[in-house]
Amino acid sequence: MAQNRWERAAIRYERDLGTLVGWYRNPSAAGKNSLRIAHKSGEVWRSVQPDFVFVHRNGDNLLPSIIDPHSAHQGDAAPKLKALAEYADEHGDQFDRIIGIGVEKGKILYGLDLKDSKIRQAVYESPSD
Repeated sequence: MAQNRWERAAIRYERDLGTLVGWYRNPSAAGKNSLRIAHKSGEVWRSVQPDFVFVHRNGDNLLPSIIDPHSAHQGDAAPKLKALAEYADEHGDQFDRIIGIGVEKGKILYGLDLKDSKIRQAVYESPSD
């Protein structure tokens, strides 16, 4: 279940698209039931668990999206974005969208489309550890 306002807003947005078939609230702790994305932080391997996987119908196809509402001011925001960008590089063709939501302005949430190569490049060039 959604735990905070940003997560509830993400669910509402996805639902309001009118094509939502289902969604999964990924556990925040790594475990056997979580989608875990491995990434290297310094010399240590870690994993991030994006908050949601949403599945939408597009014609006869079901398309998953990773949506992660995670405020940019949190200490792990940059490494998490980098991990999601790397995942998009390797597996993005399997997803409709991979979005890292990170900023709120006037009750509107803004995210980065990590399937966009220019955005991924900017993420890679930003400080991350």
